[in-house]
Amino acid sequence: MRELHFGVMYKVDHVVDSIFNSITWILSYLGCNQVWLVDCGDVEPIIDIVGNREVGGVLLTHAHFDHIYGLPELLRRYHCCKYYTNESDRQTLADAKKEHVFL
Repeated sequence: MRELHFGVMYKVDHVVDSIFNSITWILSYLGCNQVWLVDCGDVEPIIDIVGNREVGGVLLTHAHFDHIYGLPELLRRYHCCKYYTNESDRQTLADAKKEHVFL
């Protein structure tokens, strides 16, 4: 556990993804039923850590496959989950969705 400003406690977990050895970061706040992710690889270990909490969102650092390959499965399991990225990668993901390549 680490302390943010004003005494708020938070926890940072991570999953080393099995395919590319990239990392998914899982951020949670003590007493809050919501977590946030940074990138999204292997979904099963993420779910093991998240448990019954909700995923508030996913911040995608960039849209390389090793940072996003778990996103479709995560969005199927957590329907209200949103993802955030930069404008260029947002367009890349939107184009892939139109072509039924991803998401």
